Amino acid sequence: MARASSESQDLMKEFSKLGFKTFTAHDATTEIISSGVPPLDVALGGGFPTGRIIEVYGWESHGKSTLAYLMLAEVLKKGGVGVLFDREGAAYKIWLEKLGINTDELLIKVPRDVEEFFDQLNSLVDLSRSSGRLIGVALDSIAALPSKAEVDGKEGLASHARAISAGFRSLKIEEFSNSRMVLLLTNQVRTAVGVMFGDPTVTAGGNALKFYASVRLKVKAAPLLDEKIRIGVDVYITTTKTRLTAPYRMVVARIYFDYGLDEAASVYKSLAENKFLESTGSWHRLILPDGKELKMQGMNKWEEIYFANKEQLLQVLKDKLFAPRYVPPDTELTRIEVEDVEEEEIPLAPGFERSSGESERTPL
Repeated sequence: MARASSESQDLMKEFSKLGFKTFTAHDATTEIISSGVPPLDVALGGGFPTGRIIEVYGWESHGKSTLAYLMLAEVLKKGGVGVLFDREGAAYKIWLEKLGINTDELLIKVPRDVEEFFDQLNSLVDLSRSSGRLIGVALDSIAALPSKAEVDGKEGLASHARAISAGFRSLKIEEFSNSRMVLLLTNQVRTAVGVMFGDPTVTAGGNALKFYASVRLKVKAAPLLDEKIRIGVDVYITTTKTRLTAPYRMVVARIYFDYGLDEAASVYKSLAENKFLESTGSWHRLILPDGKELKMQGMNKWEEIYFANKEQLLQVLKDKLFAPRYVPPDTELTRIEVEDVEEEEIPLAPGFERSSGESERTPL
């Protein structure tokens, strides 16, 4: 046994000389950064991973840019560098500051085209690797970023998808996957023509990003009204793809236009929309992991309850989100001995008689 172990170690050394390493060693380089939305952190298994590509897509004014800004805010809080490629020109100081971003530290650039963005992205990857600094990069949005051929007037829309696909192939993927970089790309959606059944929406820029992304988040917002005045939105976030945890989990981020994210209300809505609260009329009941019972009427005093039991409430959300949804059936079949089954005489219809072959029936 010891000899086999020694031979295995020698073989591993030979592979390491060729640049191979164990998955454990490779995965150890991945760092998890909070998304800035506690329920979303739960749905993603902790937050956004470094060295992976994240896509956030949805309709206009549904919270895509805000999720990108919240990620940058978390990176800056950890002493990292926040970089915003603002092709849409959507960022403005007041909203960034409401979301917790120090605008004196946030770096911003408007890229000319897809090719320039990926060139600068590779430079940032090299900088992250050489310095060891945490860097958060957000592109808002990849749909608004034209290809060089489009800018020069040489080709049309088709060159956009080709440029994006070529850009991802040119990304220094080994250096990127081992870097401390969080890369988040927002994307717009379009309505596909001629779709009769299912979801008619498609994302812009071709299919390349769908394959390269490790995390894809679909956002859909519902308005919050106060005396018919829109004061915010509930952003429903669905993890349509994730290589970190089980996909297709839905959480809610409540965002008010006056002051930004409401953390307590986001957790409450995530529990309520997933029907994790036991409800009787307007009263709700929830059992915490330590056995403590919480009773509340609507959202009355919820903020006080949430911050007093934050860790346990997030654990409840995690346990219920990832509770087994499918239990494989017992595949062991009950064996029936043939001789134990009595043969039943099957009556014949009028005009028929049983022939020598039991299964054959011939008319008279």
